[in-house]
Order: sequence, then C-alpha cells, then structure tokens
Amino acid sequence: MNWTRFILAAIGGYIVLVAVGALWHLVIFPAAYADVMKTMQAALVGIFVQDALRALVLAYVYPIGYHGGSAWMEGLKFGVLMGLLAGFTAGIYLGIVGQPMNMVWIELVFLVIQGALNGIAVGWIYGAHAAQAK
Repeated sequence: MNWTRFILAAIGGYIVLVAVGALWHLVIFPAAYADVMKTMQAALVGIFVQDALRALVLAYVYPIGYHGGSAWMEGLKFGVLMGLLAGFTAGIYLGIVGQPMNMVWIELVFLVIQGALNGIAVGWIYGAHAAQAK
C-alpha cells in the first residue's frame, strides 16, 4: 500500500465530499432541506465523521479494484457504486423515519453525485499509480 497516495486520496476525497455536501444542501436546495436542517445541525459532527469514513473506504478500495484504464473513469465507477450504497441505505433510513418520498429521492441523487465526484478525485490523485498502490 502506498500510504502517501492513500492519505492524499482520502484527504482529497473528504474535501470533495464536504464541499459538494455544503453546495447541495446550503446553495442548491436550501428550501428543500429547511426542515431537515433544524435536526441535522445537531448531527453535523456525525455527518463529518461519516464523510471521513466514506473518503477513507473509497481511497482504500480504489487501488484494489483498479485494473488499468482512465483513472478518473475508474474513480467515477467506484464513486457511483459508493454513492448508490450510501444512497440506498440513507433512503431506507429516511423512509423509516417518515421523510417524504421526494426527500428520499433528492438525497439518493445527492449521494450518487457526491460519490461520483469523490471517486473522480480519488482516481485523479492515484492516477496511473493506482495499480502499484495495492
């Protein structure tokens, strides 16, 4: 494992996750999240920890599954899969706690987009060295 690349990819991925999260929730869809934000403010630390864990997992898994080709495209694939995993689990939770279905779909789309951009960042940071980082 190339620890330097791993750490840089995890940090880069984390920055992307937080930036996209802030942009989505505070700039693009503030009205949709107005009611949810009241309860989410208490959970901000948990959200930042969750983003850190997602960034670490993708940075760890990416070089294991990378078999060559365009690093950013491979990152996009891994990121979309991670976004779907996070989105479906979040969607189930939001449905259980009674969030309207439109919020479930908005959050699923958000997590897939966020995951895709995280994957692109991780792939870009690893670059052609991903195969050697295993």
